[in-house]
Amino acid sequence: MRDLPVEQLLKLADDTVKVFGGRVYFKFTCTGCGARLAFDEPNTLYSHGTCDRCGTTTAITEGGFDLEYQEETAIAH
Repeated sequence: MRDLPVEQLLKLADDTVKVFGGRVYFKFTCTGCGARLAFDEPNTLYSHGTCDRCGTTTAITEGGFDLEYQEETAIAH
């Protein structure tokens, strides 16, 4: 999936959590070296992110996310 503008990204993340539950980890691409990075704090999109590889601070104008959720199972008796 390609990166989405922040407004669309937040709506998609919100809709996804409403349907599947869980939490999202937002991702962005470093403007310095092109590394794909994810924020450690779930359900939080910061306005800027600093690359742990090259040190560049990137203004977050678009991005993506990973969804973390636990599938529920039903036990029949």
